[in-house]
Amino acid sequence: MLLFALRSCASLCYDLAGSDDGANMNFKNSTDQSLLAMWQSIHRQVAADEANGGRYRFVGPTVRAYAAQLESELEARKLRYTLIRWH
Repeated sequence: MLLFALRSCASLCYDLAGSDDGANMNFKNSTDQSLLAMWQSIHRQVAADEANGGRYRFVGPTVRAYAAQLESELEARKLRYTLIRWH
């Protein structure tokens, strides 16, 4: 469910042009609330992975790259958020 929510949010924001890996995110039309909701979704996925013994079932390299771009946007907008502790 959480992964589906993340993918749904992410699919609305993808800008495939101008990126080497084809996954450059465009958040300019996203509201602050939607960005924070997407961040919380990733945060819950990381927590779920940790609760399952630390194996990455929900969070892989694609989600980490997405989270890095999302975090950059959160910083640019000076929004308050909880850091994700990657293991």
